[in-house]
Amino acid sequence: MYSFRVILQVAPGVGKTFVAKRLAYFIMGVKDPSRVMMVQFHQSYSYEDFIMGLSPIKKGGYELW
Repeated sequence: MYSFRVILQVAPGVGKTFVAKRLAYFIMGVKDPSRVMMVQFHQSYSYEDFIMGLSPIKKGGYELW
């Protein structure tokens, strides 16, 4: 089973929810709202709060910093 996370950050009222749901249904191959979860983050959080400072390493892959 796969798990995808997408962060959409644009102005209010431009269709983020619409696009996110359609993208989820497309990836799943079926329209099943019970398998889609929407999460809203507070504006005081930064990108690093969710990505946890991942950086690529020379051997391939990522490490936390």
